[in-house]
Amino acid sequence: MMKKITLIVIFSTLISTSFAQTVNINLTSGQKFSVDNKITAVTTQTLMGQSMESNAEISSKYSIEVKNIKDNNYNLTNTFTKMKAKLSAMGNDMNFDSDKKEDMEGEYAASFKDIINKPKSVVIDKSGKVLNTTKTETIPTDAHSNIMKMMLDQLLGDPEETGFGSDIAFVSTPSKIITGYNWTDSSNKDGIQKSTTYAVKEIKGTEAVITITGILNTDVKSQMQGMDIVNKSKGNLTGEEIVDLTTGVIKQKTTTLQSQGNVSVTSQGLDIPMVTKVTFVSAVKPV
Repeated sequence: MMKKITLIVIFSTLISTSFAQTVNINLTSGQKFSVDNKITAVTTQTLMGQSMESNAEISSKYSIEVKNIKDNNYNLTNTFTKMKAKLSAMGNDMNFDSDKKEDMEGEYAASFKDIINKPKSVVIDKSGKVLNTTKTETIPTDAHSNIMKMMLDQLLGDPEETGFGSDIAFVSTPSKIITGYNWTDSSNKDGIQKSTTYAVKEIKGTEAVITITGILNTDVKSQMQGMDIVNKSKGNLTGEEIVDLTTGVIKQKTTTLQSQGNVSVTSQGLDIPMVTKVTFVSAVKPV
């Protein structure tokens, strides 16, 4: 039971540190991009008077192809080709690798089968807004699948809303990028409050270096395996990204979230203080 609670607590804290901005994107038909993402998380929790550290590493790889341009919008095909996850908690390891047949047929695979190596049609406009995607409903039926679905959602956000990773690859700004310019994006949805400020640090030829600062606060209630989970935390975001000004592609991005809070398992009468550091790294390359 304690290992089960620990797994649930850890995954309830893996909040994605990547979120959409607002740019004019300049792509051409036939362009292809390779996207690599990696999240590492270190969580220290105090449970029954003991301090314990848990580690998680989640990585994904996918491709984006510009199929055509119509009505000033880009019709893309996004395909996730690889997903790996490794968790170490309380002396136990959990591993998943989509390249391994046995893992794709195993207990953790239900949340990935409809996304790995399944091309998704995505339409974005020149500001990077996702206009339409091919909706796929997946309903995990067991505890292991629920844990992996939580991991997937925290890594990518809602896949349909984010265009299966399009928001990670393309930047948007409300104005022309010049040194010193800054803008802020804010959202407050489903108990997750985000506010991020982007500031243009410098222009290097056709690239812009943009610093990232902000907050990410959570007050999220969920249920898993009959247990009510409440995750409350306050966190600070810092990071930097390099944007190709000719295309709007985010070539490199690193964001770190440091947060403190509590996870309550109300049905068990547990209130668990936690300190978490999550680092998100992405890289986009033309193919």
